[in-house]
Amino acid sequence: MKKFLTLIFAASLLVSCQNAKTEKAKTDNKDKVAEKSGLGYSVKSPAGWEKSDTSYMGQSVTFIRHPRENADDQFMENANIVTEKIGSYDMQAYLDASIKNMETGLTNFSHEPVEDVKVGDYEFKKMRYNHTYSGIDIDAEVYFIIKDGVAYLITCSTAKGDRTKYEPQFEEVVHSFHID
Repeated sequence: MKKFLTLIFAASLLVSCQNAKTEKAKTDNKDKVAEKSGLGYSVKSPAGWEKSDTSYMGQSVTFIRHPRENADDQFMENANIVTEKIGSYDMQAYLDASIKNMETGLTNFSHEPVEDVKVGDYEFKKMRYNHTYSGIDIDAEVYFIIKDGVAYLITCSTAKGDRTKYEPQFEEVVHSFHID
């Protein structure tokens, strides 16, 4: 589990810090219901953001990225959804393992206390955290939920200081999330 989470965090940050060719999300209408993806969940991307779905080693991953604002933009703000089959782990054990993995796998990692949040019909655990990736300071928050032995993580990341600017788009992503 630890190696997989490190791989996913690294992949999402790498994609956010590099140019990537992706298809534009087809859901530009905020009122349109997100279509089922075959990934075990559905989620809608904000208008104008790029979205790509993939699976790796039996896990599902969705990358949702804000396009570069200009040629000097070094970080593409993003929301990523990752699933992980965790078997009998309970939420506290999974949170503890995830935080320990972040402490060892992310540079300059620090986090705020985990809080309970209700979004629609779902009860999430939410944690805000900061770290440095390739010299870029990152502000992030991750939403955790477990259902039927599968952990679903929604991670929203911005360059340091930009979280408030993209909060409405991140809320749109989180509120559109649905486990199939």
